[in-house]
Amino acid sequence: MRKRASAVAALPLLVFATMNAVAVDPGGYMGSAARNGTPHLTTARAYIGGGNFAGAIAALEPIIIANPRDVEALSLMGFSQRKNGNHEAALGYYTQALALDPEHLGANEYLGELYVETGRLALAQERLDIIEAACGTECDAYKQLAAMIAAAR
Repeated sequence: MRKRASAVAALPLLVFATMNAVAVDPGGYMGSAARNGTPHLTTARAYIGGGNFAGAIAALEPIIIANPRDVEALSLMGFSQRKNGNHEAALGYYTQALALDPEHLGANEYLGELYVETGRLALAQERLDIIEAACGTECDAYKQLAAMIAAAR
């Protein structure tokens, strides 16, 4: 009985997190499905917003298994892997995402951040150039990666 009471008590928190998770979007690059209210990434975004990258990875795994061409899920998986300290896995997910959508702003920015974090500034600059071609110098992806590159120099 005690487990059931605990689960019932946690339900309002889960509903609140789910309702508000759409607002969580590292970098501001929600895929069109998420912007249109499709909640397939809602749980992962909530975990990311709370800094629980292991939770985000666990939430993203079944999404990617069900649809390995989900660019947004691949990008967020790369982001979560990188933030969880697994740079090689992150690189693999970013590469998959960019093979499907070479101009994906999130994947390009996050890959650029990975390159900065690993001291590969020339490769980070290449990502910045792609972002600039896609959205100019005033979009968030460009500004954030440009600032990170400048700070690393």
